Amino acid sequence: MDVSTLRKASVQEHFPYLGNTVTFIRISVIDNVIQQARTKTEKRAMVTSAKESDILLAAWPGQWSQDIFVLDNRAEVLQKLS
Repeated sequence: MDVSTLRKASVQEHFPYLGNTVTFIRISVIDNVIQQARTKTEKRAMVTSAKESDILLAAWPGQWSQDIFVLDNRAEVLQKLS
């Protein structure tokens, strides 16, 4: 699945991984599953259990629109969620 047109969380300064309004989304093409995570515990579990082939996204509401980012920096995300 091509996500190259989406913005990368790794290049955003101060990405609010722990934000209550930020939802993580996991898309697993192999398992045919789509999941969401809203709490810190759910987000950590999702990133930890995600396979390399899974696509991890974050929906971050802006002032005027909803922005979608690829979580391309899983190690950093886990560090922020610890």
